[in-house]
Amino acid sequence: MQREILIESTMKALALAFAAAASLCAGNITIINPDFELAGPSTPLTAAIYSYNTTTQPYGWTVAQQNLEFVDTGYKGWISESGSYAVDLNGVNAGNAIMTQTLSGFTVGDAYELTYWASENTAGCTPAAPCTLQTSIDGASQTLSLGGAKMTWAEENLDFTATSSSLTLAFEDLTNQGGDAGPAIDNVSISSISTTAPEPGTIWLSALPLLAFGVRHRRFRKS
Repeated sequence: MQREILIESTMKALALAFAAAASLCAGNITIINPDFELAGPSTPLTAAIYSYNTTTQPYGWTVAQQNLEFVDTGYKGWISESGSYAVDLNGVNAGNAIMTQTLSGFTVGDAYELTYWASENTAGCTPAAPCTLQTSIDGASQTLSLGGAKMTWAEENLDFTATSSSLTLAFEDLTNQGGDAGPAIDNVSISSISTTAPEPGTIWLSALPLLAFGVRHRRFRKS
């Protein structure tokens, strides 16, 4: 009976230690409307194309400069990477758009990976005159040249270390060639790639006090 009590105490101690470690492993950062399918919290987009600017803002995102479009698959040869819609960072009025979203839930000092999909809008981004997309968050940035004969989506990744619990993600068209077609973006996500979770040795050390208590309890019962 005493041996069973000791084993039970040991298992509980280890379970608590590993649970504490697991709780430190942060999950994904919440992005509102990450795949550009919504007009509101529970309202899907339905039209072929939506134009947004600094006055008329898309759900979850902020147009900080110029205008952009949410375009449905099939509209003038448009193909989205995920779902029905994706973003064209150069809307009906020629100009370089900036789209941002301020995100929270970061742990300062932890490393994160931004993942998104990018493509050219072949109505204006060609091999001879490619479009330029700049992506930035927390001082880290990435610049892509996008131009091809057809829309070809590619997964892009940008790693960064959080310096604040709240950070602003920005996508910017740097093309400067006129027209109303720019870089295309879809399916944005941010995940934690390192945490403050302790090493296995630390987990064992955290369990030692409970283990010692179990041993003392057993010796006390014997005496």
